[in-house]
Amino acid sequence: MNQTTTQKKKEKDNTLLYAGVFLLLGFGAYAYNNSNKKTTSDSAEGSIPNPDIEPIATTKPIAIYVTKVLKMGSQGLEVTKLQGLMKITADGFFGPQTEAMLFRLKGVKQVSLDQYGKLPNVNRNVYPAGTKLQSPLSAGTPIYDAVTKADGSYYSNQIVEKTVDYGQAVGTVRTSSELGNWYTIYYDTFWGQKIGFVKAADVQSYK
Repeated sequence: MNQTTTQKKKEKDNTLLYAGVFLLLGFGAYAYNNSNKKTTSDSAEGSIPNPDIEPIATTKPIAIYVTKVLKMGSQGLEVTKLQGLMKITADGFFGPQTEAMLFRLKGVKQVSLDQYGKLPNVNRNVYPAGTKLQSPLSAGTPIYDAVTKADGSYYSNQIVEKTVDYGQAVGTVRTSSELGNWYTIYYDTFWGQKIGFVKAADVQSYK
């Protein structure tokens, strides 16, 4: 091989080497630019947060305070809930309509949501004195103790003195409470007639 041929071969090899170097440099620059763009895009405003890195905002439930006393002028979610229980317009404001309905149903003018469910409904069908009562309950009607106060009226310690079976005579109405939820009655015992208390919801009249 003569000198001219050897020189041409060397020049050709050098050309290929330079081309390879340029290709490698070009690919490296392309990869760097794409990596930089991705990082910039991921950090741009409006990107989707990674739940493993960025906390996702959640809406906290609004608390309802069941022990809050609701009365004329009260407002809020608790009043809305109370109005819903009483089946009236639920506007979240405790006004005259809400007070009147509460008094009609429960006999009170202020109440908490917790108390509302525990208060008995007002008895609008109050039996007059002398009405004979019987038990309408399958489990029987309890008669509670009656204790005499200094002024001659009675109160109860909620002690069950006797339970009257279903369909049996309970006693005779003596008086009714102001709201009609309780009666004092005369009832028979082995030792004679006594005075006791019964819940209005636990008795019914009979002839």
